[in-house]
Amino acid sequence: MTYAQYYKQKNNSVQLVGAAGIGVGQENLVSMPKLSGLMSIKLGRKSNSKFGNFQKNAFYVGTEASLLIFFAGAWSISGTSGIKIDRFTIDCSLTRLWLANPDGDIVSRQTTVNPKFGIMLGPVWLKGGPSFLLTNENIFRESFGNFMHIGKVPFNLELNYNLAW
Repeated sequence: MTYAQYYKQKNNSVQLVGAAGIGVGQENLVSMPKLSGLMSIKLGRKSNSKFGNFQKNAFYVGTEASLLIFFAGAWSISGTSGIKIDRFTIDCSLTRLWLANPDGDIVSRQTTVNPKFGIMLGPVWLKGGPSFLLTNENIFRESFGNFMHIGKVPFNLELNYNLAW
């Protein structure tokens, strides 16, 4: 066996994972549904069995989108990346949120960065963490006051269900 053969990546080193769930917090206001498409890349050379619908140890990147229509509309899109070790995750997303009035006109926008810690229990993924505003306008505080805050820091909470392809 040559050096190149030993480190050759196998077909199962990359995995596509989809998730659907709900979220609440400054990142998306209330998202129902929150849809995610992630690419998981196996960490390490040893056997890396799946844990739930994700590889046991992996780096992942992807995009997320959410939508809420209730009298008016709120939707967002995010880029996210993170690391999964066993059942625990650490990730961060950059999110752009738009808020429309009942006529469909965009009335507010905001951009946030959202680091999160998570735990996967089979296909169920629970994540939470702070949300830091990158723009001057804070849609969430104007609409909902101090709901979903820890001290003065806004907090995000998500509950997702994962499906691997």
